[in-house]
Amino acid sequence: MNEHDKQNRREEYLRKLRDPRWQRKRLEIMQRDEFTCQYCYDTQTTLNVHHNYYQSDREPWDYPEAALITLCENCHTEETENRRSEEVLLLHVCRTMGLSSSGVNGLAIALHDLGEHSMFSEHWQYDLTWFIRHFWEIRDFIDPLRAEVRRRAEELKAKESKA
Repeated sequence: MNEHDKQNRREEYLRKLRDPRWQRKRLEIMQRDEFTCQYCYDTQTTLNVHHNYYQSDREPWDYPEAALITLCENCHTEETENRRSEEVLLLHVCRTMGLSSSGVNGLAIALHDLGEHSMFSEHWQYDLTWFIRHFWEIRDFIDPLRAEVRRRAEELKAKESKA
């Protein structure tokens, strides 16, 4: 796509964002999110409604609520600028870990289910991000517990086999 086509697409998209249907949807999402950035909880700076994904056959206002999120201007800029490179990084990590296609599929299903049926707070994405960032600290705490559970299970198994 050449620069002229990109510019035309951008202008068309900006025109759609002025449409009353988008303005109504935007207000609904901001009200749902209590006019608060869902990443950093800022309530003071300019807020945007961010599309978590795009589909070429949908208008900006035709997305389900779950696909839209309120972000402050700083978080929205960071998300928009970094999203593609972070997705490439995730794919790279899956590949270097030797994750099979069924493993990638399982990861996708687990993440989808987490979002659809989360028992976490309404800010489950933030909770998940926190968990991932602190995984090594958590693992250092959990690994000794896991080892203790295994040791006890082996003791029980040994006792049962003697009996």
